[in-house]
Amino acid sequence: MDGNEIQRNFVCFISRLPVETLEAIFMYGACDYYSKDDGHAIPTAPSWVNVSYICRHWRYITLNSPALWSNLFIASPRWTEELLARSKPAPLKLYVNLQRQDEKRGGPCFLKQVMSHLGRIQELHLHLTALHDSYQFLSKLSSPAPRLQILEITMDSCPSKWSSVPFDGETPALRTLRLWDCLVPWHSLKLSRLTTLSLSYISPIYI
Repeated sequence: MDGNEIQRNFVCFISRLPVETLEAIFMYGACDYYSKDDGHAIPTAPSWVNVSYICRHWRYITLNSPALWSNLFIASPRWTEELLARSKPAPLKLYVNLQRQDEKRGGPCFLKQVMSHLGRIQELHLHLTALHDSYQFLSKLSSPAPRLQILEITMDSCPSKWSSVPFDGETPALRTLRLWDCLVPWHSLKLSRLTTLSLSYISPIYI
């Protein structure tokens, strides 16, 4: 891109919008993308990322907006690292659907990458199956989650039993808890700020 093209881009109306306005538009596009998604794995970057390739100005804005990169899903190891780096210290939203074959293949590597950032997770949405991968995933959620506000776990087939105290019982910010056919000792969590509780097909032993 030469100097004249850069100048033309800045002269056009949309380039004269405040940075905060452009950032809000990009955020809306990203949120719209994830609202239609169900946590399925993708091999590369999501389509909304294309806005960062339009011009230098837009790329600067997107790369300096950590919240834009805070939605995590099972992807290639390289893209997962990019998301973790670009989101900086922003709270993370994690979506995992191990029902899908592509997710089962990429799940172990993804878990290894994101578990060291458990303290940053604000939302955790899990759709698991009664397979070894699901048990492995649950067993790794043993560190405190001080930022966790939303926890949703759905199990298919037969339920899994959480073998340890989830998040070491440290979930002081938890506001929403939804469990479906999942034997989680939820009463061991800190629930002083809980406003929404949904338990479906849960054994009375765990209520």
